Amino acid sequence: MLKPITLKEVVRLFEEHIPQTEGWRYFKSETYGGFNITEDISDKPLKRVLYCVTASEELGRYSLEHGYDLLFAHHPFVIPGVPMFIAHTPLDCCEGGLNDILADIVGLKKERHIVDNLGWYGHLDEPDGVVIDEIIARLERHSIPIKGNIILDGNRNVKTGVVCSGLGGLISDEVIDLKPDLYVTGQLSYKIFQMNVIELGHTNSEQIGVYTLRNILSGYDITVDLAPVELDVFGNEILSRN
Repeated sequence: MLKPITLKEVVRLFEEHIPQTEGWRYFKSETYGGFNITEDISDKPLKRVLYCVTASEELGRYSLEHGYDLLFAHHPFVIPGVPMFIAHTPLDCCEGGLNDILADIVGLKKERHIVDNLGWYGHLDEPDGVVIDEIIARLERHSIPIKGNIILDGNRNVKTGVVCSGLGGLISDEVIDLKPDLYVTGQLSYKIFQMNVIELGHTNSEQIGVYTLRNILSGYDITVDLAPVELDVFGNEILSRN
């Protein structure tokens, strides 16, 4: 039987499983934690959580109008009047977070982090390598469409790779130094030609955070939904091809 849970207890679980100490050092001072959670609702039984990458006023209204008790947002934008929990790079870096999920989807053995505990380098799960088309198929099977570039360097059978959700362009220099066969990321800052690259799109690469929340709240009487893709938009999603 699924257990009931209160809003206050959910916030405690998020802080335990997605600790701020796991965040990337350059973003330690950014917004993190529960917001607009008042005493009169903190002990309220929680039934529905909405996960989004980028909270906007429109998404905040959607959350309230559709009866969600809490909006979990990845990017650190607080919407007044909407009960929220925000975890940016802690969600990227924590155990079971965005980069762990992305590595598992791609089939990457997690051997070393790129910067702090951000991103992963490793070998693919097949000793003889994996063809690019199979990696694309793995992403598509998990409903991750590719919005950006697919850059091929002529070697379509890859044995080593790096994954980094979101703005992977921040660590492009470190990735190039590692010389992997493949880089799977959300968004580049500039085009990379030294390896195969799959640029998913910033938001596309971070919507998988809904899996983290569902894992944390498994066993509880609660539903975790993904925000509508037409409302969950980060800026203009400017990708390197532009």
